[in-house]
Amino acid sequence: MPQNNQSLPPAAVVVRIRVADFDTWLTAFDSHEDARRAAGILGHHINRAEEDPNDVSIYMAVADLDKAKAFSASDDLRERMQAAGGCQRPRDHVHDTGARGDRVGSQASGVHAPPLSG
Repeated sequence: MPQNNQSLPPAAVVVRIRVADFDTWLTAFDSHEDARRAAGILGHHINRAEEDPNDVSIYMAVADLDKAKAFSASDDLRERMQAAGGCQRPRDHVHDTGARGDRVGSQASGVHAPPLSG
């Protein structure tokens, strides 16, 4: 089935992170909405692992990949994560959309961490 690429964002970032306490992390995450919007992040969806609710995956639709990458490397984000109480460094992957709207690639975007153990 053909996809309408006008309805898809130019890119998406999928972040996986292990947090010390989900509720504390979520409060910090929610309070950072304006910074995410300024970084070209259009919206997000959060999932938690069934076997470990502190194992979090976040899908973020991105309008401006360069701004999102700069945000990912920013001192502001690092400080916010530290204030959230003991987060592991996130592992994130960028998914770019091609001319037809298909996912055409996946690459690490500069933030690396070992896989999370389950």
